[in-house]
Amino acid sequence: MARGSSLQDLVYVGLVGICDPPRPFVRESIQTLLQSGVKVKLVTGDAQETAIAIGKVQNCVSCYSGPIGQTHSIGEG
Repeated sequence: MARGSSLQDLVYVGLVGICDPPRPFVRESIQTLLQSGVKVKLVTGDAQETAIAIGKVQNCVSCYSGPIGQTHSIGEG
C-alpha cells in the first residue's frame, strides 16, 4: 500500500496479506473421493503458484491454472 497525491509523492505505508483457508473437512472429503476412485481436479482462477500450493495442501491430483487444459501434476495424496 502507498499513499500520496501523485506518483512522485507516494510513501510506502504497509503490506496487506489475505488468508482464505479451505473449509473444514475439505481435505478429508478429497481423500474419501480419491479412495473411492474419483479423479479429483482443482479448477481455479488463481495464479499458477497459488493454485499448485492449494492443490498440494488439499492433496488434489492435478491443478489447473490459466487456460483450461493447462495441467500441473502435483502427485497423488
